[in-house]
Amino acid sequence: TEVANSILVLGRNDNATSAGSTGVGSSTFWLDPIFTLFQALSYDSLTCAELMASLSNAEQMLNILLNESRGIEGILTSQSFASRDSRNDSSNDTALSSSSSSSAHHSPLEVTRAVDLGTEIVSTLKLIMTRLLSDIVDYQTDENVNDTLSSLLEVLLLPLLCCTSTSVDSLSKVGVALGQVWLYGWYCQAGSDCRYGDGVIAQCAARTIADLATTSSQPSPEGSSANRWMVGLPDLNVLSPVRGISATLPDSVLLRPGSTDTSSSLLLTPIGTYLIDLCLHSTDPAVRLSAIRGLDTVLTRVASILKDASMMERDQNFRGDIEELAENALEVALGTWENSSS
Repeated sequence: TEVANSILVLGRNDNATSAGSTGVGSSTFWLDPIFTLFQALSYDSLTCAELMASLSNAEQMLNILLNESRGIEGILTSQSFASRDSRNDSSNDTALSSSSSSSAHHSPLEVTRAVDLGTEIVSTLKLIMTRLLSDIVDYQTDENVNDTLSSLLEVLLLPLLCCTSTSVDSLSKVGVALGQVWLYGWYCQAGSDCRYGDGVIAQCAARTIADLATTSSQPSPEGSSANRWMVGLPDLNVLSPVRGISATLPDSVLLRPGSTDTSSSLLLTPIGTYLIDLCLHSTDPAVRLSAIRGLDTVLTRVASILKDASMMERDQNFRGDIEELAENALEVALGTWENSSS
């Protein structure tokens, strides 16, 4: 209890500090606040239960993560694919802006440390989100928590996703955290309508995946807030949140169609079709491997749903989706087996 109270005091002081005041409990007085919070949530069940006892506690912990993320936001955004392309395009221009010129002055060590710290924050965020999502009943969420998560999305998750120095292992963690944060926001959009909530979430997920799959090459000027981060983003980075979404969504949502124009389940379209397309047609071995791993997650979710008779009774069309998905997955497996370069 003493450890939990100490961490929550830190969260309150961090929130006050970000609002313009100072407090002796600020995270600057902690040797490693992120590690302390990760340990408390991971290895001490009693402390974890105390910390996650209420939504206000969760909000305070999220404020700790947000406060720490602000210190590395500038480094991460300066190393984004969009910033790199912008610098390349203007390399012959002698009148570069001061912000553009200074963004290239971060040393490789600074960038590595920023990415490592960002990954630690993401790992802690995943633990908090797992508990938050498991505790949601009848789509009841907290707007303050959602606002803080939206800030973390802009300050940490999207910059880390789009940073040229983010490793493949870090991308997988970022993808899951993105899926969790987006899912919480979709719960908020669904409101308290339990009858249609799953359908609303499925449509939100389908739109997000469509944005991810298309805006890397053709950004929409009036699209979602994520679109501006997606300019020039490689397929490997785009795959990460798609895999995160497929791993995070509840089974009941995956069975729903992603739009009113189709009867196919979200698991088949767009998730399955997007992954299979990359498995079959990408020329980058790393992208194909990541897509195959994503497809493995999808097939694992299918197996889980098949074991639940009540799920299958709710959606008879899903059997046809399973057959199509299985046939395509078999084609991927046989093609990969025959191609030694894969």
